[in-house]
Amino acid sequence: AFRFDLERWRLTKRTNETKSSCVSLSAKLMRGTAAFTLAEVLITLGIIGVVAAITLPPLVKNYQKQVWVNQLRKSTSMFTQGYRKWLADEGADILCNTKIYSTEVNIYSAHLYPEMGYTQYRVKRYFDHMKKYFNIVYIGPIEGYSYRKLGATTSNSVPSHVILLSDGTMFFNYSFSCGINRITLDLNGKKGPNTMGRDIFIIGINEYGFVVPIDDFDSRFCNPKKVSEHGSASGYGCYKKILEDKWKMNY
Repeated sequence: AFRFDLERWRLTKRTNETKSSCVSLSAKLMRGTAAFTLAEVLITLGIIGVVAAITLPPLVKNYQKQVWVNQLRKSTSMFTQGYRKWLADEGADILCNTKIYSTEVNIYSAHLYPEMGYTQYRVKRYFDHMKKYFNIVYIGPIEGYSYRKLGATTSNSVPSHVILLSDGTMFFNYSFSCGINRITLDLNGKKGPNTMGRDIFIIGINEYGFVVPIDDFDSRFCNPKKVSEHGSASGYGCYKKILEDKWKMNY
């Protein structure tokens, strides 16, 4: 019995020593792989910083472009819905057959002022009727606002007055007639960048009340690298280009 107990004690001792050696070796290995020197940490952080500096700006830029495109899509849909309801309420097939268009045709942005040789009350009648279909909150001059052409480095275009909607959208340089209605649309009001082809677009409303591109300016007038060639019309064709590119701002 004594000899059996002695052998069992020796076996148990060897087993415990083996376990202890394994635990010690495992701990050493873990300490060896988990530890980093300060230089290694700094190098890793530097690599992460370089990668972030390369990848983040394009991602942010593309995200902002898509935000503008989504706003453009929402605003053009709002104008189409408003004008289509205008037609439906009067049972007219085209805008020229509505009461306002049949009497107050050819209204331009300059006509808001009597010194331009056009009676204000006719313009007022048009916008009073327009308020039934669009949430207009302000009509008049705007301070501290200017916009620039696509690709230009300075802002030198200032509208005489604007029409502001409740969602922050505003439009100016408008032309309402029995043919194509034309407006310059700023998707976010005074908020930047106030650049044609980015957050500002020229759109048309046809006689059936649908928003359409302006035929005079095709997608060639949407190239930020050709501002000197297109001059004051730089960015005028960007709405059409976005439609051609299936609601993408690929410029």
